[in-house]
Amino acid sequence: MSNQDQSPFETAIFEILAGPTGKCFFVHAAVLAKSERIRKQIEGNWKDTLQHKLVWENWSEDIVSLFVEWLYTGDYNFPYPVEISPSSQGNEENHAEDQDTLVHQEVDQEGEKTPPPPPLEPSAAFEEEPKPPDRPLTPLSDLRWSAGHPIRTTSQAEEFKLWPGFIIWKPEMLDYEDTLMTHAKLYVMADYFLLSELQNATLHQLRSSLLTIEPLIPESRQMSNVAHLIDYVYEHTVEPTIGENPLRRLVSQYAALQFANFKGDEFRQLMKKGGEFVNDLVEKVRRAKSETLSTSSGKKSKKKAYTFDTWS
Repeated sequence: MSNQDQSPFETAIFEILAGPTGKCFFVHAAVLAKSERIRKQIEGNWKDTLQHKLVWENWSEDIVSLFVEWLYTGDYNFPYPVEISPSSQGNEENHAEDQDTLVHQEVDQEGEKTPPPPPLEPSAAFEEEPKPPDRPLTPLSDLRWSAGHPIRTTSQAEEFKLWPGFIIWKPEMLDYEDTLMTHAKLYVMADYFLLSELQNATLHQLRSSLLTIEPLIPESRQMSNVAHLIDYVYEHTVEPTIGENPLRRLVSQYAALQFANFKGDEFRQLMKKGGEFVNDLVEKVRRAKSETLSTSSGKKSKKKAYTFDTWS
């Protein structure tokens, strides 16, 4: 029987030791070979390869489990948002009220608001060569991925689409931390192992999750969840030489579209960090502002859905 006719379940079995605990997963070589990077490793003359053992201590056990699940089934089960306990919700509301005294404009004794500080002068560091005309910000629901890697409809994706219609809790009573971070972490792993199909699947699922928290509620648990997501994405991805990293593009687009609602300690910490997220956010908020000004002056903007490959 040729290798081409051989069943994937008849190929060698590799032992994967995942995370700091070394949790064990057994995976067939043909399944692992879906990743070109892993294929070259398991076919090489390496000590671990000869022992049919791969050590992935830098990847958590939960994410490796989902990764293996996707390799075998083309789909993965991800955690849904969970209800926030009443006691936690109460503490969060009290914290939000405390923060209001710091964030909102102060009111003097006569009942008049103190004037806001004058806007900062633009830094010379932002003075660049002239750019092409601005494109309007595309709504999150209109984002498209590369035609070369279409999104396959999966049972998990279809079930999550129906989920918002069945929940009995208000959006502000749900914690999205595990949901958002699972998609982002699995994307990072797919990116490392050069699995574009899995990358697109995680982008699709993350976008679907973010769409269920539009509009974003200021000073809410979801605000904290999104801030943690953005921080993780920019810490664990790299901007390509040409174009924009798709995961960064998705979260920064969401942040720009929801910018008016971004309030809270976590968001302030993100802004204090500066760096590439702030640069991306400022550029997209500026584009949104330019679009608003153009529309108000009587100019009609032509609606167009841009793909992740053609965005700039």
